[in-house]
Amino acid sequence: MLTSAAPKRHRQGEGRVQGHGRRRRTRRAPWYRTLFTTIPASRLAATAAALVVLVGLCFHAGAMGLAHLQAMHAEHAMERWQVRGKVESERSMGDALASIDRAMQLHPDNPYLISLKARALEWRAYSNGGAAKDYLQALTLYREAARLRPIWPDTRAEIINVKLNLGQQDPELDNLVQRAHQLGPYTPAVHNAIVRAELARGNTTSELLQTHLLRGVQDHRSRGQVLQLVESYNQQDAACQLLSQNQDLKYRPRFCQS
Repeated sequence: MLTSAAPKRHRQGEGRVQGHGRRRRTRRAPWYRTLFTTIPASRLAATAAALVVLVGLCFHAGAMGLAHLQAMHAEHAMERWQVRGKVESERSMGDALASIDRAMQLHPDNPYLISLKARALEWRAYSNGGAAKDYLQALTLYREAARLRPIWPDTRAEIINVKLNLGQQDPELDNLVQRAHQLGPYTPAVHNAIVRAELARGNTTSELLQTHLLRGVQDHRSRGQVLQLVESYNQQDAACQLLSQNQDLKYRPRFCQS
């Protein structure tokens, strides 16, 4: 008798199978189906739009990051050229221009990148004995950068320098000098450009020359280049006379102390 009796749990299981059959499990709906049916359509649309914008911003940020890396490569090359006083090699110039072009493909219509390419072309023109073709292309790029960033004074200063390199002393140069003075009255690049423009045109007694000569000498960031310009145009006496009119000037150039 003991051998014919089944364990208690087996007997209970048989009763469920014979009497009532197996229980069916209730299948739950997927979470995403419940989500979509409970949330209003307007909110779903807003969420989808936000996701699209987020993806776009991520892509834009990634492109800007890659463009920045390419620009840094070109900037480091120009820093080496500045130290050496010349472009290291044609390969170095080609690599710098290629890096800038790749950056501009990732971030087109960027005024900084456009100006950076113009600077590289200026270096190439300088290395090739003042090639007008490269200076003209740089001038076109600087004008485009000025159009995209109309209140940036450094771009006007760059245009002034390129026009002087090309010998273009015309009414446009006059307007650029005035505009640079308005946009960047205390900008080092503007000091250098206006001092050069006034000395190149023989305006040794102009108010603009006196203003930016004084500010350029007072600012340590522009002092060296301003004094170098004065010496290159052999206008030490005129510069000393203009500087002597300001009694508060703490720095006196060496050529004014003799």
